[in-house]
Amino acid sequence: MLKINNFQKIISVINKDVDSFSREIGQLHSEEEIMQLLVNMIIPIARNGFLNEERKLKLFYECEKLGVHILPTHFYNTTPNTCELTDEVWGGKTRMEDLVPNPSTLIWQSAKI
Repeated sequence: MLKINNFQKIISVINKDVDSFSREIGQLHSEEEIMQLLVNMIIPIARNGFLNEERKLKLFYECEKLGVHILPTHFYNTTPNTCELTDEVWGGKTRMEDLVPNPSTLIWQSAKI
């Protein structure tokens, strides 16, 4: 178990200069080391960041300021859990005409509103 005194020192170092802390992570020896550390840091962020709705929203907006979306996987969330998608979702090519809305459909949809 991590001793509180040591934990407070870690937090103090990170809070003192988060940019230096970030650069130090980037200078680890291997990509594997960097990824392991990042995953180990995300676990407590996710576990503690989503404990209640207020904290979850605050974390979401703070991360969004940095250009990052942190969202829990949930059936209410429109972002899919990509780990659960099959390879066939990613296969094949999409034609441009499939991406362009059909004007008659748009008129029909707007009339429904």
